[in-house]
Amino acid sequence: MTERDDIDTLAGEYVLGVLSAEAIRAVEQRMATDAMFRGRIDYWQRRLHGLNALAAPVEPDPNLWLRIERTLAPAAAAPRAATKTPWWQSLGLWQATATLGVATSVVLAAILFLSPVPKSDWVYTAVLQSPDQTAGWLVQANAKNEVLLTPLTTTTVESDRALQFWTLADKAKGPVSLGLVPPDRPIRIPASKLPGVKPGQLFEITLEPSTGSPYNRPSGPILFKGNIVTNS
Repeated sequence: MTERDDIDTLAGEYVLGVLSAEAIRAVEQRMATDAMFRGRIDYWQRRLHGLNALAAPVEPDPNLWLRIERTLAPAAAAPRAATKTPWWQSLGLWQATATLGVATSVVLAAILFLSPVPKSDWVYTAVLQSPDQTAGWLVQANAKNEVLLTPLTTTTVESDRALQFWTLADKAKGPVSLGLVPPDRPIRIPASKLPGVKPGQLFEITLEPSTGSPYNRPSGPILFKGNIVTNS
């Protein structure tokens, strides 16, 4: 990885809230003097905001606080200075892990976004959401218009049904089928199946008969949809 990759990884991990308390302090100290690093923090906040916003606030179980207090008992015995709220009491942290589905989404997104892949590989990203705003699938496209579709949650499909992947690049031409997709693993879609990829393009997954839609358009309900954006 290059130094730029290292900086991006650190910034992304800070925004996701997966760093240790010591690492968080080091990042915040660096932000005070490093304008470029602050810019990468801002970039990751904007890029990952959609996933964080999917988690509804929850009140942690009181028993959890007791376990935390027991774990931190030696430190708690020392006088406490009037400092910022510890990272483990951060509302953002609990929002990001409020439900198993959202937590899974965040972890998978972190792996995909922060893995040491050349920055030029994925130039577009979309999070496909259900009608109730649950993140279901991650769409990534590279400069060659190849698409990687990754499940962020479990979708149960009956034996006589299938998931079909669609895109809408031109309303005049209508939706284009990208084929049937497995509900439980990533799949790559070759560029030959796509009418190109551009910012704002719609991608969606519908529930269809086991052999796919009998028409050149979706025939079943839309389970997940989202518009792709440029990874700036």
